[in-house]
Amino acid sequence: MPVAGWLAVAGGLFVVLGSFLPWGSFPRSIEPYGLPREFNGFTKIGDSVKDGPYFVGFAVVVVAFGITTLLAKRRLPVVIIGLIAAALGAIAAAFDLSDVANVGGDIPAAFEPSTGPGLPIVIVGFMLALAGFVIGIAKRRQ
Repeated sequence: MPVAGWLAVAGGLFVVLGSFLPWGSFPRSIEPYGLPREFNGFTKIGDSVKDGPYFVGFAVVVVAFGITTLLAKRRLPVVIIGLIAAALGAIAAAFDLSDVANVGGDIPAAFEPSTGPGLPIVIVGFMLALAGFVIGIAKRRQ
């Protein structure tokens, strides 16, 4: 089961990395309005919630379950809880990516941000961890 644990740890590290990388960038025309040109998971924009700390928290949980998977004797409960945490994180990140990619009626089309690499990396990280936990369950049953 080392593959499952290492995939979970690597996925968690990707999530942390993606949380700090740019999630999007506004066009230069937005600068007079006091909004940042680029933003990541820790940037406060208006009334929006900063999701980066939540994703890093999920990543810490995923990494902890990945390490526990590497060290524990009875792994199935740990793998199942890790799988649930990774799945919830992936779903939340996908919703955030949808918000960044399609702001829609919230702002004029000329001011809409373009998507950066951060959130896709967060999603890849959660999916990598999810794959690791699925492998852990599959190996357990063999």
